[in-house]
Amino acid sequence: MIVIILMVLIPVLVIVACVSIFSFVRAVIHRRLFYKRISQICKAKKYKLTFSRNFFAPFFKYSNKPDIIIKTSDKNYLIRIITCKSKSLIYKFPSPEWYVSFEKIISAPINPTGRFRHLPAFNELYYNDNIDNKPIMVFAPCIPKISYLTKDSIKREISESNDTIGGWSVYSAKDLLNAL
Repeated sequence: MIVIILMVLIPVLVIVACVSIFSFVRAVIHRRLFYKRISQICKAKKYKLTFSRNFFAPFFKYSNKPDIIIKTSDKNYLIRIITCKSKSLIYKFPSPEWYVSFEKIISAPINPTGRFRHLPAFNELYYNDNIDNKPIMVFAPCIPKISYLTKDSIKREISESNDTIGGWSVYSAKDLLNAL
């Protein structure tokens, strides 16, 4: 009996591990291409670009430091990168500082993480008093389904880039590059 269970369980675990590794590698490749493209755009337009966190840090934990800072003559873009594996994910924001991700399996959302994730506000030292500061959430590689609650506790859904959640502009990586 145990041998039969192991014969079924081992291939399932191997498949799950392979899918997870493939998703992570794909996300790293997309992130590297995004960093390269954003560097090229900022260099061409003579924007000041700063990568304030380690390349792999946004994959594991969010910080009060922006992942990327872009300073132009009239704006200060403070960018946080949120990794989403695929369009089948649903992100729910009960407040601007907390979110929980759900994954759709056969049209029923489940919560694989089992907990809320904290999105801390950026430290004040990253804001520039002389120009407009724009906090941005970049969902990479694509924008999933997103819902959030407004101040009036009304549920809203985001389906495209440049919408806002509590003062944060929401973009996909591709749309942010086009907006710059």
